[in-house]
Amino acid sequence: MRSRKKNVLLLTLATTSAGLALGGYAVYKAMRSLDSILDATVAGSHEPTQYIYLPKATSMDINDMRPWEEETWGSGSEQNFFQNWLDQKVKNLSWRLMEIVSQERNSFDKLRAARTLVSLKFLEDWDYQHLGQQCDEHTAALLAREPNVNPRMFLMPPLRKECFDQASLLSKFQRLLQKLQKTHQHWCLNYFISKLFKKSRFNYWCKDYEYLSQESVVPLKNDDGNVVTLCVEALLHHISLDDANVEAMIEARGLEVLLDACRFTPGSFETKLLAVKILLKVSSDRRYLKDIHVTGWLRMLVDWSRECDQRLSSPAASALANLEHSSDSCLFRNEVCILHPLFREPVPPKVDVIIVHGLLGSAHSTWRQRNTEISTDLALSGISYCKLAASVSDMPCFQEEDDFGDDFEFVLADIPVNESAGRGDDSYSIPGSDSKIKNSLCSCCSMKSQCWPKDWLPRDFRGLRILGVDYYSRITEWTDWCPFRSKFESRLADKAKLIRKQLLDCGLGQRPMVWIGHSMGGLIIKHILSQSDDVLSKTKFVFFLGTPHFGSPIAAVRKYLAPLLPSPETKELELNSPDLLELHRRFSEFVAKFDVQVFTFIETKGAKLTVPPLEVNLDCVAPTPCDSGTGKIYEIPVGHVDLAKLSTPLSFIYVKVLDAIKSAAGSDDVRAPLPVSFNLNEFLRYFQL
Repeated sequence: MRSRKKNVLLLTLATTSAGLALGGYAVYKAMRSLDSILDATVAGSHEPTQYIYLPKATSMDINDMRPWEEETWGSGSEQNFFQNWLDQKVKNLSWRLMEIVSQERNSFDKLRAARTLVSLKFLEDWDYQHLGQQCDEHTAALLAREPNVNPRMFLMPPLRKECFDQASLLSKFQRLLQKLQKTHQHWCLNYFISKLFKKSRFNYWCKDYEYLSQESVVPLKNDDGNVVTLCVEALLHHISLDDANVEAMIEARGLEVLLDACRFTPGSFETKLLAVKILLKVSSDRRYLKDIHVTGWLRMLVDWSRECDQRLSSPAASALANLEHSSDSCLFRNEVCILHPLFREPVPPKVDVIIVHGLLGSAHSTWRQRNTEISTDLALSGISYCKLAASVSDMPCFQEEDDFGDDFEFVLADIPVNESAGRGDDSYSIPGSDSKIKNSLCSCCSMKSQCWPKDWLPRDFRGLRILGVDYYSRITEWTDWCPFRSKFESRLADKAKLIRKQLLDCGLGQRPMVWIGHSMGGLIIKHILSQSDDVLSKTKFVFFLGTPHFGSPIAAVRKYLAPLLPSPETKELELNSPDLLELHRRFSEFVAKFDVQVFTFIETKGAKLTVPPLEVNLDCVAPTPCDSGTGKIYEIPVGHVDLAKLSTPLSFIYVKVLDAIKSAAGSDDVRAPLPVSFNLNEFLRYFQL
C-alpha cells in the first residue's frame, strides 16, 4: 500500500514538472516572437512630450469684418473673450462659404461666394488644409480659376514612404513605360525603353514596321542631368498619339510618377514644361478631374499659372480652364492655349484676338519685344525732322505723376516707307496728350515683353481674350523622327483643319474676332477662314505680317538642295504655286462675303543668312499685288522676323491693331470689369450669415 502511494506521488511530480517545462517553453517562444516584432528600445525611451503651438487669428487680420471700432473693446479677459468668439465666427464663416460654393446651384451666387472665400486673408495653414479636405474636386476646380486664391486651399501631394533617388524613380518609369508599351505598340517608345533600360528584355517588333536590330541604332546617353527629362518627354510623346494612351497612363498611376519626377528635379524648367503639357493633355478629358485633384496636381497647376514665364503659366492656366465645369467653359488642347486672361474674369470678353506664328515659331517666342529702335525714314510722315532719337530708351523715364503737355507730336516707330495706295488717312504720329505716350514712357525701363499682344493689349483695352496658336512645324523631313507623327502633321490644310476644330472648342465665333498671323501663320489663317462657312463670320480684321501670299523665293532653293528632303510645309511655299493661288481666291471670296478688313505688312530688309565667312540677304516674301485678299499693303523698314517683334507700344503696327480692336468692339470706351472682391458685409446680409 505504501509503495503504491509512492508511485502515485512520483507520477504526479513528473506530470507537474513536464507541464511546467512545456509552459515555460511556450512562454519563452512567445517572448522571442514578440521581440522579433516589437522594438524593446521604444518602451525604455523617456523623451519629453512635444507639442505644436498654433497661433490664433488676431483682430488686426479681420478689420474688414469687424462691425465695431477697436476703441470699444474691453481689456483683459473681456478682450480675450471677444477675440475667441470672433475667431470661432471667422472659421464658421469660411466653412459656410465653402458649403455655399459646393452646394449652390445659382452660378452667380456660387462665383460670388467663391470670390469672397478666396479674399479672406486671415486664415491659418490648418484652416486652409481643413477647407481643402472639405471641398470636392469640382469645387476645387472652380476655386482654382480665381485670381487671388491661396494655393494652400488645395490638397497637397500625398506622402509616400518611398526612396526619392534616381534609381527608384527610373524603376518607376521603367514599369510605367512597360505597361504602356504592352497596351499600345509604339516604335519610339520601344526604342527608348530598349536603350535606356538595357537590362530589360523587349521585343523589337512593332506593328506595320520592319524588325529593328539593337546594333542598328545609337544608344541614348544616360546622364544624371537629363535622364529624368528624357523619360518625361517619352511619356508626353506617347500619350499625344492617342487618347487611349492617356487612359492607360492614368490606370498605371502615371500622374504619381510624373509628380515624383518634378520633385526629383525641382530646378529643371524643361521637366516642368513637359509635365504641364502632359497635364494639359489629361485635362482635356474631364473624367480625370478627380485623379488630378487627389494626386495634388491641382495645387501645382495653381502655382505654375502664376509663373512669370508664360511658357509655363499659359499651359497651366489652360489646363485649369479645362477642368472647370461650367456652361461657358472652353476646351484647350496642345495646339491652342489661353494667353489672356489666365484667370476667370467677372465680365465676359468682347473681342477675341487670335495670334498665329510662322514656320519654326512659337506662341511664346515669335511675339517677343525687340530692341526699341525707331526708323529714321520719314518719307510718308510729312514731318521735316532732320534727326530723331535712336530709341525710346534714350528718352527719360517719366513717372505717373509727371504732367505731359500737348504741344508736341510723337512720331511712331516702324512707320511704312511705302503704301499700296499712297498715303491715305493713316496717321504716323500721335499728339503729346495721348495716354499711349504716358503709358509707354512710364514703362520704358521695365523688362522686355515676352509676348507683346499678351502684355500690351489688355493694358490699353479691357475686355479681350487672347488665344495663341502653337503648332508643330519643320523645314526638312530629316527631323521627322516619329513615323506616327508624320501621319497627321503634314500639309498646311491639314494643320489648319486641326487648329480650326480646337479653336471652335474654345468658343471661337461667339464674339468679334481679330486675327494676327506672321509669315506662314498668315497662310494658316487663310486656310481656317476659307474652310468655314458661317461659323467664323464675325471676323472683323485680319493682319498679315510678312505673309507669303503667293510664295517665297527661298522655297526655290529646295530644287538645288534635294537631298535635304524639304518638308511638305516648305514645298507649299513655292512661288505662284497652284495651291496658294486657289487658297487666295477662296480667301478673297470670304473677305468679300463678310466684309472683312485686311492689312498686309511686308518687310523691306532681307533675312540675313550667315555662313562664315559669307553673309547673304534672302528675300522671304515675294512682291505682293494689292487686291481684296491682301488688303492695304504697308512696307515696313525691318526684317522678316522683326515684323512680329515690335519694339514699343508706340509702333505703327501696334496702333493699327489697337484701333482695329476698338472698332471691332464697337466702342472706344469699354466698361471696366467688376472688382474681384465684393463687400463682405453686403455678402453676409445677402446670405444671412
